[in-house]
Amino acid sequence: MTAPQTESLRDSKSNLLEAAHAAIQDQEEKLDAERAARMAATGRRRRVGLLGTVGLAGVILLLLQPPWLAGPKALPAEPPPVAAASMRLTLLRERDRVWAYQRQHGRLPASIAEAGGSVTGITLSARPEGAFALTGETADSIITLRSDESLSAFLGQSLRAVRNRGRE
Repeated sequence: MTAPQTESLRDSKSNLLEAAHAAIQDQEEKLDAERAARMAATGRRRRVGLLGTVGLAGVILLLLQPPWLAGPKALPAEPPPVAAASMRLTLLRERDRVWAYQRQHGRLPASIAEAGGSVTGITLSARPEGAFALTGETADSIITLRSDESLSAFLGQSLRAVRNRGRE
């Protein structure tokens, strides 16, 4: 064997070795890419599973509406003095509406609703000489406000009852 033949054998062996290294590296890269794809798919499945679980828990909480989350179903009843005071203040507001209607139209309205009131349970009754009375009912009492009744006489201790609610 001569020198050129030996060199060409070495070149071909080197080429084969490089080709083998390239094939092995290519195969490792493909395996790494497959592993990364599998891990990404697993991560996505986990995220979707977690989001599904959280969503299901949210729907269950929405349907059940536990008191610790949604709060009480209804407000607690006001104590009788506070309820009466609130009704007195409501009657005063409605009396102002009736007066405004009477000034604008020159007559009493047929009902509180005609005067623009939206509170139910209050009745309006006409009295002689353009006077009127408003009557409202609370849990334990019936309260009547006459159009000629003074503010201080009608309210009495009502403002103090409203101001002190929750402190008793």
